Amino acid sequence: DFSEKNRNFTERMLKVLKENLDWILQKPLLLRLIFMKILRLYSGLSYNSSPNFIELKRICFELIGQIWINKKDECFKIGRELIRILQDIFKRGVNLF
Repeated sequence: DFSEKNRNFTERMLKVLKENLDWILQKPLLLRLIFMKILRLYSGLSYNSSPNFIELKRICFELIGQIWINKKDECFKIGRELIRILQDIFKRGVNLF
């Protein structure tokens, strides 16, 4: 559902995650869950080319990058589901804007 209400809620939640990223990085299980949720969100947003979602895509992209850079080994523990979602994202191309 791409309603404005959901978009605003999602944007606020991503900002909270970004503000608390240092704490999240210390919790391996939580980190993997959040990383996959953000990847799935980014994958879903990549189907939508509306300019209303540029900020959401940007925040997702930043969080994905920060988590990957800091905890790549934890991300690899996700396994083949990680590969599937990354393939889905890259099939459509990483389109931030």
